[in-house]
Amino acid sequence: MSTDATRSMSQARPPRALHRRPRILFVAQDDGSYSQIAKAYMREIGPDVVEVSSAGLRTSSLDPQVAAVMAEDGCDIRRETPRLVSREVLTWADLVVTLAPNGQRVGVGIPGSAHHKHWRLRHGLPHPPVEDLTPYRACRDEIKRRVDQTVHNIRLFRGH
Repeated sequence: MSTDATRSMSQARPPRALHRRPRILFVAQDDGSYSQIAKAYMREIGPDVVEVSSAGLRTSSLDPQVAAVMAEDGCDIRRETPRLVSREVLTWADLVVTLAPNGQRVGVGIPGSAHHKHWRLRHGLPHPPVEDLTPYRACRDEIKRRVDQTVHNIRLFRGH
């Protein structure tokens, strides 16, 4: 192989920092629903590809309806403990993904070392909660598709 071709290939490799799994933090208004769904699916779909965590801007408990629809899809999140976003967890992340329905935004200060992506969810969760699980399933499925696409893109970028 020529020196020029070798140099071109070495320049196309990802930076050294990308040789570890990227760290993704999912953040929502609270950490009891959207971000928990995303974290659970990221752990299920991409455990070899990313490290993942979640947090919320305010305290909450895990939404029991969310836990129910996740269990339907084989993900047991009942033991997850929602937590507040902190400077420490934001600094830990390489990518901060904020999640909110209907054009709402999640106001969190993203450190300069992290990238940011906002997932505007078409399927929000009802407030107050309702017994009908249909809207919860729609939200779950939308987030699962986005997580799957994210893992797929990371695998392509990393050559897996």
